[in-house]
Amino acid sequence: MKRYLITGASRGIGRAIAEELAAEDVTLLLHGRDTVALEEVCKAVKPRCGGVIRLIHDLAVNSSVSDLIAAVGKDPLDLLVNNAGVAVVKPFGEITSIEWDQTVGVNITAPFMLTQHFAPKMHRVRVSLISFRSPPRPVSPIGAPIA
Repeated sequence: MKRYLITGASRGIGRAIAEELAAEDVTLLLHGRDTVALEEVCKAVKPRCGGVIRLIHDLAVNSSVSDLIAAVGKDPLDLLVNNAGVAVVKPFGEITSIEWDQTVGVNITAPFMLTQHFAPKMHRVRVSLISFRSPPRPVSPIGAPIA
C-alpha cells in the first residue's frame, strides 16, 4: 500500500491533488486546519482509496509539526506534497510579527521539517513543494502587497 501525505488538503490545490491521487492501492494522509472542509475531502476520496487518514495540525507551530510527524507514524511515505501555505494580503507596514511568524512557519519551516524527517526514509524520494499563493494585486519582492 502506497502512503501519500498532502498538507493543505482541505481545499484548492491540495484538495485537487488528493482527488487526483486517490486510488485503491493508496492510503492518503490528508492534513489541514479546517476540520469541516478536511472531513468533506476525506469523504469525497474515501470510496476510491485504500485508506484515508485525517490529520489536523497547525503548521505554524513547530510542536504541532512534530505532532503531525508522530501521527504519520514510522512507515515510510511514497510521496510528500508540501502544499499548505499562508499569504498575508495587506500593506507591508501593517503585517504583524505574529502574522510574519505564521507565514514563515507554514511556508518555510514546516516544509523543511517535514522533508528533513520523511525524505531519508522514502524508498524513492518524491517530494513536492507548492509555493504559497500570490495575492491578486501587485506585491513587493518579499510577497507582501505594496503599501
